[in-house]
Amino acid sequence: MCVTVAGAEPACGPAQIEWTGRNRARVRISDVVYSLSLRKGQVEVVLKQGAMQIDGFTAAYDWEGTALRFADPDKNVRYEIQSEARLKARPKEAPTPPPASSQPAVAR
Repeated sequence: MCVTVAGAEPACGPAQIEWTGRNRARVRISDVVYSLSLRKGQVEVVLKQGAMQIDGFTAAYDWEGTALRFADPDKNVRYEIQSEARLKARPKEAPTPPPASSQPAVAR
């Protein structure tokens, strides 16, 4: 996942993606979780640290290959999540939980 504030260079690092249902994902970086709900042309983002919500917004999004891009114009912040597969290409039904021994997917 890469985050760019204003005109600065992007800050990028690994993130874990957990699929929670149709067009929904949780992207975790340490104890910060971005809950994403993709809808027609818009993504609803809820940002939490632990149990406390620290931000939330709705934004237009686009795809470049497998990279999901969206921005929070009020804060002048851009986001890019690179994944092995497009989030919106997930099956319509909730995914089958992985075996207990598997690790969550890692994205950048």
